[in-house]
Amino acid sequence: MSMRFLTMLPPAALCLSTIAAPALAQAVPAECRALVDAEKKLITTPHRAYETETTAGGGAPATHQLITAGGANYILHEGKWRRSPMTPQMLLDQMNENIANAKVLSCKRVGDDAVAGEAVVVYTSHTVSDEISADARIWVSKSAGLPLRNEQDLDTGGGDKRHISIRYEFSDVKAPAGVK
Repeated sequence: MSMRFLTMLPPAALCLSTIAAPALAQAVPAECRALVDAEKKLITTPHRAYETETTAGGGAPATHQLITAGGANYILHEGKWRRSPMTPQMLLDQMNENIANAKVLSCKRVGDDAVAGEAVVVYTSHTVSDEISADARIWVSKSAGLPLRNEQDLDTGGGDKRHISIRYEFSDVKAPAGVK
C-alpha cells in the first residue's frame, strides 16, 4: 500500500503534503496559494479517491480507495474498509507543517481543461524535502475549487520511483457501512 494511503496524507497532492525538512519555515509562495487552498479544502470535504500506483521496477499496478466522510478517513485495504487514525484536522496540521518545512515548493498554472465535462484549471507543482522529490499535475475544478485529478511522479531516493494517478469524486459520499 502506498505511503499516502497508509498515513492518509492527501496528495496535492501527495507532493504538497509529503514535504518535510529544513529548520526554517517558509510561507506558501503566491503561485501555490490556489493549489494549497484546493488541497486544504479537499481534506475537509467528503470525497472518494481512487488511486493507481506504479513503480519504476514494473510489476502490477497497485490500486487503493479512500473515503473521507463524517470527519473521518477510511481506507479500503485487502477488500476491507478500515478507519484511519488520521483525522482531517490532523491531516491539515501535518500539511501545514510539511509546507512550512519544505526545501522547495513551486507551482505553476499551466492552462485550462475539462475533467468529466467540468471546467478545471491545471497546475504543476514541484516539491523537495529531505526524503522525497515530487512533481505533480493537478486539475482543480473552477466552480468547486477542489482537485478532480492528480498525476504525480515521486522519487524517494535509492532508485524508488513511483507514478501515482488519483481521481476524486464528491457526490453521494458516505462512510463505509459497518466501519467504526
